[in-house]
Amino acid sequence: MLKALTIQQARDVIALAHAYLGRGHQGAFDDRGAHLAYADDLENPNKRALYQAIKQLSSAQRRELTALMWIGRGIYQPTEWPAAYRYARANQKDGDLLYMIENGPLGEQLERGLERLEPAGASEQPEARCAA
Repeated sequence: MLKALTIQQARDVIALAHAYLGRGHQGAFDDRGAHLAYADDLENPNKRALYQAIKQLSSAQRRELTALMWIGRGIYQPTEWPAAYRYARANQKDGDLLYMIENGPLGEQLERGLERLEPAGASEQPEARCAA
């Protein structure tokens, strides 16, 4: 099911997310609140690295990362991958990067998402794509 995002890219984001744990579940940020939260932490190199890594992904890769996060959170089941991806595509906006970073343990959510997709064969990719 992962087509644009490689497993290695997901793992790289996971490692950066673990380095920056975020604020946890303090409620959803609106776009303005999210940008203010980011501005508050501009000096945090871990947050900056995570933000830049996600921002550098293509739109399709960010949509897959968002859907993967939702599967890791349990919002969608692995069998609902197409629906999660469609919803991410229909609702993607710039504030999503900050939403992902600030709302919950992103690294854990992405790890769970990968684990939940693997039994369904969703994350199968040639090994060459996984090499960094």
